[in-house]
Amino acid sequence: MNLRAIVYASEAIPGLSNGRIHDLAQSACRFNLQAGVTGVLLYDGRRFFHYLEGPEDGMAIVYARVLAARIRTSTTTARPGCPLMLEIA
Repeated sequence: MNLRAIVYASEAIPGLSNGRIHDLAQSACRFNLQAGVTGVLLYDGRRFFHYLEGPEDGMAIVYARVLAARIRTSTTTARPGCPLMLEIA
């Protein structure tokens, strides 16, 4: 089994409530478990930073779901072997 990892950062849509984030995180947790994917999601009230890893087929499904979610205005994905640089304000 080939494993894959993805790291991305994104800007949250304005007015995203903590309750909605909690609900989405719970749903994603259940979905990711079924796909064999695990990771870490950080949120600072404005931006998300997400690390995901798992089998290639599970990652394809999970990352497509991530990109389709309407909770962010932009997403920057790190290329393999390249760091993802974020400005911390």
